[in-house]
Amino acid sequence: MREYSLKDWNTDNPSLHLENEWPLPDRDGHDLSVVSENKLLISTAHSVFWFEIDKETFSHFQPLEGKGEVKSVNYNEETGQLVYTKAEESFWTFNIYMKNPDKTINV
Repeated sequence: MREYSLKDWNTDNPSLHLENEWPLPDRDGHDLSVVSENKLLISTAHSVFWFEIDKETFSHFQPLEGKGEVKSVNYNEETGQLVYTKAEESFWTFNIYMKNPDKTINV
């Protein structure tokens, strides 16, 4: 995962400047979503992880720990509501999964 800043943005040669880089705890990072000012969720080939911005650390996101091929994840930390999709056949997604309340929506 990488952090970039804008460099010379209001010139004829704008660019991105690499500020920081963090190796993922698993391969194939897929989805990155904002949970709060200090927390992100990132899905990988085999699991979903928290990234705490101020500590610059990854840790397992317990509700989806070990769940592979998650393609999209959104979590409301205040309510515990979780919505995600995952690859179910090759790369195809057929369901939207919800927790709190528990529900599966077939698409």
